[in-house]
Amino acid sequence: MIVKTITCHDVYNYGATLQAYALMKYLQNQGHEVEIIDYKPLYLSTRMELFAVTPKWRSRRLAVRVAYLVAKFFVRIWVNARSCKKEFDDFKNTFMCVTRDRYRNNSELKKNPPPADVYVAGSDQIWNTNSENGRDPAFYLDFAPPEIRRVSYAASFSVSEIMPEYKDFVRGMIQRLDSVSVRERRGVEILKSIGLSEGVHVLDPVFLLGRSFWDGFSGKKISGKYILVYDFDGNDGLREFAKEQAKERGLKIYSVNNYKRTSYADVDYYRAGPQEFLSLVKNAEVVVGNSFHALAFSLIFEKDFYVFCRSRHQVNSRMEDLLDLVGLSDRMICHAEQASSPSVIDYEVVGKVLAAHIEQSKRYLNGAICGDF
Repeated sequence: MIVKTITCHDVYNYGATLQAYALMKYLQNQGHEVEIIDYKPLYLSTRMELFAVTPKWRSRRLAVRVAYLVAKFFVRIWVNARSCKKEFDDFKNTFMCVTRDRYRNNSELKKNPPPADVYVAGSDQIWNTNSENGRDPAFYLDFAPPEIRRVSYAASFSVSEIMPEYKDFVRGMIQRLDSVSVRERRGVEILKSIGLSEGVHVLDPVFLLGRSFWDGFSGKKISGKYILVYDFDGNDGLREFAKEQAKERGLKIYSVNNYKRTSYADVDYYRAGPQEFLSLVKNAEVVVGNSFHALAFSLIFEKDFYVFCRSRHQVNSRMEDLLDLVGLSDRMICHAEQASSPSVIDYEVVGKVLAAHIEQSKRYLNGAICGDF
């Protein structure tokens, strides 16, 4: 079948990129002809694009916006040359099958939707209404002709509840889908809270490919014994914890945050691409971070890990839900005292839990594509 997926696939983020690739690759492995819809609205284009205007400046007069772009142009060239942009662009061009046409808004998609037998929305935070993508009808497949099958796979709300002002919008959009799955069990509860009882819980698509695939797909081996830090927040507690662990275990600190440099890291992989990110997780002695996909790949590669609560964004439910599923909730640290005595991770037990949910996730996805679910 011809399958078109839509997600936030091109935002220079390791998790977003790898989950988009994983869903595409899994469906290809099932014999489908798959493309990721190259959907890049302005609000997802402000990072690393030379001519993007940030939301703060979009409503200004044309002359002001032009002046803004001129002022930013050479700064952005300088910043991009020192960033991971090339690594992500190379990954996209090499491994991701995207539609020939790029779409800038839902209207463009509705006017000329890429042909498909099935449209799939997901995975990742596409339904997070705290962000613009969660309020964009495109990520609910609003553009798809009514006669074409529309399903979601592992779409994430990322929060514990939807703000009241968005509930009618979300309900109306999701009601039009033929089959609905969400990435978190709390997502199923959110669906019920807005009167939708048919949602299925599935795992993030990175779990569909399995460890043997990611072992072969990761980049070259990272040398040395190290703690890998992936910190979106600049979290003080995380920093001190990583430094203490490094001292106690005799490890170096490597960092992989491509949003900003990590001053206390012995080696800062600021420009790492997606495959190098995989290798950094795979070869780490310990992973410490506040990223959902750092956690997901830590589980896949069976690493010792600690997850710190995010302080600036209400997105902890994603990680809480996954940790609860595998019985490792005590690996989530919101206060320093919680880090003192976590349980030992028994990956034989974790593996059995994940295997059952991976099988259920595959069964849902295969059935949803064919109209059997």
